[in-house]
Amino acid sequence: MKDAISATRPAIASSSGTASAACVPPSDLTALKQRLIGNSRALSKVVTRIARFALENPAEIAMSNGRKIANLLAVSPSSVTRFATALGFQNYAELRRFFQREVIKARQARN
Repeated sequence: MKDAISATRPAIASSSGTASAACVPPSDLTALKQRLIGNSRALSKVVTRIARFALENPAEIAMSNGRKIANLLAVSPSSVTRFATALGFQNYAELRRFFQREVIKARQARN
């Protein structure tokens, strides 16, 4: 059953241009930006709203659960989860940990 579900889940193509339900998560925030920009024409309005918010507010993603992000953006919590999995993360929590690492790296680079 899981294979049937993941086979129908849309993925945001990697920088190589390939999209699959089992795509690899981006390695860093730059790779995430490139992936989202490269696929911007194919993204739904909801995904575009979540993506824009994530890129403009990485600390908010790092510190907030998916339900809070969904409420801030007036989208469903499942949309936030689908955004994370389309990027290759297992779930929103994994996306959140990614942003936590990226925020810490950015703060260390400034010091």
